[in-house]
Amino acid sequence: MIQLKICDCVDQIDMAKWTDLMSQLCPDCPPMSEDHLQRILDHPTVRLILALEENIIVGAITLAWYPIPTGMRACIEDVIVDNGHRGQKIGEALVMLAISEAKKLDIKQIDLTSRPDRVAANSLYQSLGFKSGRPTLIEYIFNNSPYRSNYNKKAGQCKSACLNKMQNQDLSFMDQTSLLHFGSQRQGPVVSNTKPP
Repeated sequence: MIQLKICDCVDQIDMAKWTDLMSQLCPDCPPMSEDHLQRILDHPTVRLILALEENIIVGAITLAWYPIPTGMRACIEDVIVDNGHRGQKIGEALVMLAISEAKKLDIKQIDLTSRPDRVAANSLYQSLGFKSGRPTLIEYIFNNSPYRSNYNKKAGQCKSACLNKMQNQDLSFMDQTSLLHFGSQRQGPVVSNTKPP
């Protein structure tokens, strides 16, 4: 049975499994240190939500929020479900819990970016109430970032493959999708407060 948990201490995480999961999200990223992960967990405006099966991490999502002149805004980052656990609605449960947490914080808008090659994920996000928002996302990626090499490799592959896949769908984005969520009426999953042994 899958259990969702808001993580607050690195001791609750099997770092080997975490590294494996993160490498599925970003193969070119270096492994994250326990210190770095604990800094994320300690940050007052970040929630790391884990999906666990028998205390083994099988998915994760990050919710971060920040004040801007027009109010509080949040973003969902690094949504990942282990390759061997896809198709079990784990991603849906993680996103719904992140939305539920944002509502508790009185956040009115959640931003989410997703590459167009993630057709199944984009379909899921839209089914949960996310809508295509800003038509263009312009990003600055520092030269030393592992995201740069990963992005450059995938950019050419994505464009042709994704455009072919998406021609039959009602999606209109090229290099990046920006999805916005304005308060879904769905009920979020129950959060477990139990800690793994």
